[in-house]
Amino acid sequence: MGIRETDAAWDVVSDGLWQVLVATVALAATAYAAADWRSTLRALGRFVSSRPGALMITAPGLLLVYSRLLGMGVIWEGLLDERYLRVFKNAVEETTELLSYVLICAAGMTYAGRTMKPRYPRPELLPVRNYLEST
Repeated sequence: MGIRETDAAWDVVSDGLWQVLVATVALAATAYAAADWRSTLRALGRFVSSRPGALMITAPGLLLVYSRLLGMGVIWEGLLDERYLRVFKNAVEETTELLSYVLICAAGMTYAGRTMKPRYPRPELLPVRNYLEST
């Protein structure tokens, strides 16, 4: 999605480059997941059943469906009639997309934070704490 959102920059390099990049990322991700598909399905099941997983399912739906529906010019033209200005429609659509991306990021960071092993399992092993106690 990040590659697609920056397609204007990729088109400066080469017209349609973003499509090649998206296809490459999609193929690499699919090959990686298929290499150990049983483990992939177990991990997917754990993720989807978690609270961040539920948010991760909801946020792309908001991004791909709701923001597109909200961005339809026909709706805005019907609502605002002759007072319709495209800049307001764009602002609402883009802020909805931004909210969706923030929720996707929050879901990913929350899940990663919950599943990562702590570097220092016990507070007494923290180097700063040991240093402060010894001085």
